[in-house]
Amino acid sequence: MSRAQTPLQKYLAQYAETESSELNELPELTWQRVVVIPAFRESDQFLRRFKHTYGTLAAPSTMLVLVVNRPDSISHCPENHQLIEACYQHFGPLLWQKNNLSMMSKGPLTLLLVDRETVPIPVKQGVGLARKIGCDLAAALFEKKRLTTPWIHSTDADTHLPENYFSPPDHSINRGAQVFNFRHFGNDADPDCAEATHIYEQHLNYYRNGLSWAGSPYNFYTLGSSLAIHAETYAQVRGFPRKAGGEDFYLLNKAAKLQPIVQRQEITLQINARHSDRVPFGTGPAVAKILALQAKGSAFATYDPRVFIYLKNWLAYAPSLWTILQSFPKSPLDAANLKACTDAVPKALFPAVSALNFDAFLQHAAKQCRTDRGFWQHFHSWFDAFATLKFIHFLQASDFPPIPIDQALRDFAEVSRG
Repeated sequence: MSRAQTPLQKYLAQYAETESSELNELPELTWQRVVVIPAFRESDQFLRRFKHTYGTLAAPSTMLVLVVNRPDSISHCPENHQLIEACYQHFGPLLWQKNNLSMMSKGPLTLLLVDRETVPIPVKQGVGLARKIGCDLAAALFEKKRLTTPWIHSTDADTHLPENYFSPPDHSINRGAQVFNFRHFGNDADPDCAEATHIYEQHLNYYRNGLSWAGSPYNFYTLGSSLAIHAETYAQVRGFPRKAGGEDFYLLNKAAKLQPIVQRQEITLQINARHSDRVPFGTGPAVAKILALQAKGSAFATYDPRVFIYLKNWLAYAPSLWTILQSFPKSPLDAANLKACTDAVPKALFPAVSALNFDAFLQHAAKQCRTDRGFWQHFHSWFDAFATLKFIHFLQASDFPPIPIDQALRDFAEVSRG
């Protein structure tokens, strides 16, 4: 009788990209750590940095999975061709090749090059598919016991990785995902871009701090350039979604429902402040928006701190729902009992909550939950990072319009002290 497939084996068999099925007849090598980088219109500077930081002979064996890609909305990308040529210059000679995969090695470093320039990526699937291809390959290497680490790192070509980047988490952390600290840095040649990027970084920190203060378990950064995920967890959430942007947010949102996200405060990545239109939203478009506002003499606006007060009040109230549900027959809630639940929600909070399919959540919780712990898990599976963002956006649209970021930071400092 054959043994049942593990979640990772099932994922690789049913959901992984085709490249991951082609890793046969590899050289007899194993690697101690792995990082995945998607690259579109990039120079080889990040390869030089990578070799300088991790290429010493005493360093652990490291696999870099590089997915050089272009969207099918353009016919040719000279920078990609130059980067592919540079890979052979930096890491040659060729050790192994199959279809669009090429492997080469230099000292303790091995480069697994994925050519998605020749076979372009659908424009609507963008960087999400590029990350998925690379991480699927890393997951397959782990399943084949060619990687001794289960942790798959994801970053970008504009990111400077510190020497302790690959440091394993505490032994108590054996699953889930990690996120790393980051700082953007600019250069004197483009001070406006550096300033705009600093403002956007303030916004990202402010949002994370607001979630933390409110008590949300989704209070982590969601940048594809600063995360690592366990191979088994990666399989359970079915990999990166094939999206042209926001793929990091959706991946971590799913992973957080399985295990708490570990925030590695001791590891800080440095990210170049630069102009970029590689993705439809994220840092590049946000910086472009800030620059456009500044050109008009306007300030970048962010969330009014009162949205975090409402979020804090909602999360503090939520356990009361379980107390109310326990007094009713388990399933289904009749109209009167359902109304009793919704009427008990503080009136100031109810409009934002009702916009999130609240009735369906109550019916499902009444049917499925047997303990307060089960209810709390079910609640945070429903009121996840995406629902939290929709809750905040509802409040922003209805009662608390955006305010200049300097004012928001001052006001939030007062709120959080109180």
